[in-house]
Amino acid sequence: MTTPRVLHASAARLGESALWHAATGQVFWLDNLARILFRHDPATGATASFPVDVPNQLGALIATTDPARLLVSGGNGLSVIDLDGRVERHLADPESGRDEIGYNDCKMDRFDRLWIGTHHLPETEPRGALWCLAGTGPARLGDAGFLVSNGPAVSPDGRLLYFNDSFGRRTLVYDLDPDDPMPRRRRLFIDHGEGIPDGMTVDADGGVWIAFWGGSRVARYEPDGTLAQTIPLPCPNVTAVCFAGAALDTLVVTTAREGMSGEELAACPEAGHVFACRPGRTGLAEPLFRL
Repeated sequence: MTTPRVLHASAARLGESALWHAATGQVFWLDNLARILFRHDPATGATASFPVDVPNQLGALIATTDPARLLVSGGNGLSVIDLDGRVERHLADPESGRDEIGYNDCKMDRFDRLWIGTHHLPETEPRGALWCLAGTGPARLGDAGFLVSNGPAVSPDGRLLYFNDSFGRRTLVYDLDPDDPMPRRRRLFIDHGEGIPDGMTVDADGGVWIAFWGGSRVARYEPDGTLAQTIPLPCPNVTAVCFAGAALDTLVVTTAREGMSGEELAACPEAGHVFACRPGRTGLAEPLFRL
């Protein structure tokens, strides 16, 4: 089943942040602009949706050590929510309320730290940043100067942090140290052509999977940056990927309708849906945020 099939016809404005929640055996994702949390049960095929009451727009989901709680990024930083989208408490705001700044993709590394990307909401100034939050301590600025930060992902050994400078159309890579929360030795991993690199994940072999906004595809790259596999999607704006299922052998992909004309939507009626396929690779269990 390498050809993606529709997992759920969500028709999301901005589908994002696909997450396999091992504790419940369910797939979660967001419609960031509509501020909706989706929860899909593969065993029954049932999908539920819930509003999430945070300012502006949503960013990303993180599973936590509490199986009944998730972490969500949004207009006011990071909040703890239950599995029905109810906000229980505000956790942190590394940007401290800077104007026109939104929170985007987040990902745990393998040393118990959360990496948080932010972006300039009008997408005209390079005011986005990459933050690191370790436990209950203050967030530390890891890097800055991006219009839109996207898709942190961490290598299987935890020593490399991949990061998408989306409007720069490039994927960067940093060195990570378990004893130092600062990313080091920033360098270019891939300089992309067509499509804007959005969300990403890694597989058990260290391959880097990237969703492409405006690129109608998900692509897998070897650890040396060589393109190894491409999975076409029947819509242009592909936003996020995760490995799901008990064996972590199913790739779940979110997409978006935002910014498409009526003619484009008529030509791509599945835009905004969530897709799934089995690409012949297995993922890694994502580390949990410690509550």
